[in-house]
Amino acid sequence: MKWIACSLFLLSGIVAQGQVHERVRVLLLEDTTTPPKYDTSYVKSYRNNVVVSLVTAYADASIDLSDTNGHELAYTTNNAERYGFGLNYKWLSAEFTFGVPLLDAPDPALGKTTSRGFGLGMTGRRIWARLGWSEHSGFYLENTREILPGSDGTDPLIVRRDLEDRHFVGTFDYAFNFKRRYSQNATLYQMERQKRSAGTLIAGASIWNTRIRADSSLVPFALLDTFPSEARFTELRRWIVGTNIGYTHTFSFWKKGFINAAVVPGFSVQFLRLQSAEGVGTDHTTPGGSLAIRMGAGFNGDRWYTALTMNVLVHSGMASEAVQLSLMQAWARFAIGIRFPGPNWHRLERWGL
Repeated sequence: MKWIACSLFLLSGIVAQGQVHERVRVLLLEDTTTPPKYDTSYVKSYRNNVVVSLVTAYADASIDLSDTNGHELAYTTNNAERYGFGLNYKWLSAEFTFGVPLLDAPDPALGKTTSRGFGLGMTGRRIWARLGWSEHSGFYLENTREILPGSDGTDPLIVRRDLEDRHFVGTFDYAFNFKRRYSQNATLYQMERQKRSAGTLIAGASIWNTRIRADSSLVPFALLDTFPSEARFTELRRWIVGTNIGYTHTFSFWKKGFINAAVVPGFSVQFLRLQSAEGVGTDHTTPGGSLAIRMGAGFNGDRWYTALTMNVLVHSGMASEAVQLSLMQAWARFAIGIRFPGPNWHRLERWGL
């Protein structure tokens, strides 16, 4: 919670008038009292409207551990769909979702997963920044039947209620968008509309902090002799500092329909600390890679909109000379929303609202 409070404080400092250089402030917030600084034949803005959405979301997380001999452990969460609502106005985006067991109950045979998350972001014309935190507790071994010695294919999947992960992430991306024809807000939040097809090259940087821990080794007892000793850790802490470059494009059709795709690969340096069940810690510094993929489609009218967006983020690198660790987060979001005239509150202007 301290980290969330610090994020809110930093974000408020960024958007407050006079707290950052005017040029950066305009890049982030734009000045709605001056003529638009984007190609209005490509982008229609609804930034002065309040956008209210009903949201259905699904998130999944996985931890994949493999060795140089081809053995692999594939842990994944047993999440359910979440329902809620979103609110977007100018630079501000807030979304709240929660589980409704009567609508979507997860399979009890795969154990119970609890998950929490929080995010803050800014999506300007050319600068995109985000701070986020997520946590999952409770995984099951998806490939139990393939790797368990003597399995006849009917064995129940191994459930790890003690296994948990936690992620803090900060990202900063610059969209080259030289002709200012592409709108990220149209793609993600439908606060604008992409009237004509356009795309942009993206370059950025990110920093991650990950912690994975369990009461016992991530390698099940029956497989201890199969995997190298480095894989038998009970806790891992990893700092990732990376850069990325990629491309995103929105295809517009029938004036109000759209399809979006983005592919952003990256390179990173990873600083890891592994701790064994005996409390012995080992440190490693290794290169790593990342890949972010997004697909989306929807209808974006003047008053109503609907959109489906799917994201996949993968980080992979060697945890030791013999063990590779890959972390994946995937989430899907379906929303239907309506726009209302924005409030005329002068006190909000100093915050860019």
